[in-house]
Amino acid sequence: MSIYYRTLACAALALGVSAVAQAHNDAAANTATQGLTREQVLEDLQQWHASGMTFVPHPSGSSDAAQSPEYHRYLQQRQAAAQTTAAAADAAQTAASEVSTKQP
Repeated sequence: MSIYYRTLACAALALGVSAVAQAHNDAAANTATQGLTREQVLEDLQQWHASGMTFVPHPSGSSDAAQSPEYHRYLQQRQAAAQTTAAAADAAQTAASEVSTKQP
């Protein structure tokens, strides 16, 4: 009977370790996605589809999709959108600073 209890204890330990590992992975995934707003995610998805990547899963780094011309088009579109957003933010900040310096 002692082998039965040892096996049961090892199984319980393995389940406990896997639960902790899964919780850690979930927390890491939540932390990574908290930096984006819903609008940013939807815009990224729209760019993904517009570049022709609709039927390709998002590459994880080891995928052949990362080498496709469609994926490179997606990256270019994403970079252009980021530059446009940054330029708009800079213009808004410049306009706001000009207004604040003109007021007595």
